[in-house]
Amino acid sequence: MCIRDSSKEPIKVNGADVIRRVTVKEWNKSHALNIGIRKCKSKYIGCVDCDIVLGKEFIQNLKRYLSDNCFIISRNVRRIKPFFFNWKINEEKLIQASEKWAKEGGTGAVGGVQIFSRDWIMKVHGYDENLNYWGGIDTDLYERAIRDKLIVTDLNSLIFHQEHKDRKENNLKDLE
Repeated sequence: MCIRDSSKEPIKVNGADVIRRVTVKEWNKSHALNIGIRKCKSKYIGCVDCDIVLGKEFIQNLKRYLSDNCFIISRNVRRIKPFFFNWKINEEKLIQASEKWAKEGGTGAVGGVQIFSRDWIMKVHGYDENLNYWGGIDTDLYERAIRDKLIVTDLNSLIFHQEHKDRKENNLKDLE
């Protein structure tokens, strides 16, 4: 299923129904995800940002780690320039035309893709809808998974982030 909450362009996802179309003044990713989570009937839920492209090995690698007490991420994220992305380009060329997200020694991104059991996300009442800055909800959910003693699994499977004008690093920049 796919939630469309105030996106500029119509979206289509093969095999997914758009379950909500709404235009709002302020985007709240947590709210949109929680709608999808409540409607989801699957045992496991994967939240994949719309600017993420999964590498060719991602799904295959994921299958062996799915369990009720597992929280799955991938920190193997590469940034793609927005004008460069093309669905017909092979993965090797995308790697060459992209850069690593995380710098050496840093913790790296924990968002973009998060997979967990439906039972767990319902127990923790979903994403925190009071957090609406980029990256904050992903980090919050990751930290709640650690506090709940879930097995945090970094697949280290390649994912690509299609870069955009507004970057997570610009959050709260006026406060620095």
